Amino acid sequence: SVAVKSMKPMKLALVAVLLLVGCGGPNPFIGDDTDIPPGEVDPTDPNVSVNNQFAFDRERNLTMNRVTYDAVANQLVINNLPFDGPAGIYTQIAAAGASANPEITRGIYESQQTATTGLVKYYAAFVRSDFLEASAAAGLDWAGFGYAGANINRDSFRLPAGDEYVYQGIYAGTRKFSKGGGIELVSGDIELLLDVLDLDPDGNIQGLITGTVFNRQRVTNLGASGPSTRTGGALPNISLLSVSFDRETGTWEAGDVETNRPNGDPRDAGTYNGILGGPNGEEVGGYVVMEGVADVQRTAYETVSWTLSTTETVPIIINGIDTGFVQDITTVTGGNLSGLDQTSQIALQQIVDSGGRLPAFLPVNQAAIPAGAVVTQRLSIPLEISTDFNAREVGVFIGDVVVP
Repeated sequence: SVAVKSMKPMKLALVAVLLLVGCGGPNPFIGDDTDIPPGEVDPTDPNVSVNNQFAFDRERNLTMNRVTYDAVANQLVINNLPFDGPAGIYTQIAAAGASANPEITRGIYESQQTATTGLVKYYAAFVRSDFLEASAAAGLDWAGFGYAGANINRDSFRLPAGDEYVYQGIYAGTRKFSKGGGIELVSGDIELLLDVLDLDPDGNIQGLITGTVFNRQRVTNLGASGPSTRTGGALPNISLLSVSFDRETGTWEAGDVETNRPNGDPRDAGTYNGILGGPNGEEVGGYVVMEGVADVQRTAYETVSWTLSTTETVPIIINGIDTGFVQDITTVTGGNLSGLDQTSQIALQQIVDSGGRLPAFLPVNQAAIPAGAVVTQRLSIPLEISTDFNAREVGVFIGDVVVP
């Protein structure tokens, strides 16, 4: 397996390549002249700079339109999420899972509340590296998906000139439910593959990016201010399907994402946007927005088939006259029992919908098997139960190039 190492050797190598191919072509550096001045935000669409991308869609209540990070105070300041406090300040309350890459950090932040302000508690996942920052936030107390948003921004960019690259990093996000309260905070790892030269260019669109988010875990217990009462647990990998990028800006839009149920059927679907970052293209970052069934759990229940033979000695009677003789008559009866006899599927559905954890196995009540019966068959039947509502996940990721 490969490991993420320091970027210094990669920077030197890419600079050498860029010096050879950069002459005569368009300048791959992206300046800051299109950035929004501080305090001035377009309420209809904040995406006016290729260096600062938002998952903005008012029809879906994705309204975040400005994010700043105060490294001294270790605070996020997020704009345009309703009822998160007049100052929009978020303070860190936990790390969002361990990171195998020390050059990328992530944390969980929460909004501030007083008796009359910030009355909808929000949680934000924040990922930071040398050249990129990414954040995703959603509100806990909305009855449905509520308001949320995501942002990825960079401080520099130059496109790698050629060859293929592997980026490894971390993922963090929020999952909000279409009905009921609660929120889940998700952590994971990510690997992305970048081919700069293939596919051949179509105008400014060239190359290909694909990847996977794996080791996804739901964070559900942070103490008194924890985000959820649900049980949590592992979530399936996110497949980041291939998408080409704009070579002038180092950005891509609306790549498809999907996850699968344990049986292989589709579960979540959505899109991911991203940017390449760093003076030598040594980092990559982006955001994911997807929806699918909130939870899928698997259990198994036992079924038992049994037979019981009973013999009764009875007198032989002919024409109403007892002959004085007897005979043995054997009667065979049978039945079937199920582990669902004691726990109905309705009760199991309620467990999954409420965020509980299904038992791993539902055995038959052995006392219900008649004494002396012979068990003719025992089976374990798999059972998959999904919530009757969906979740929307808004997540962000940053990856660092792998140096061979």
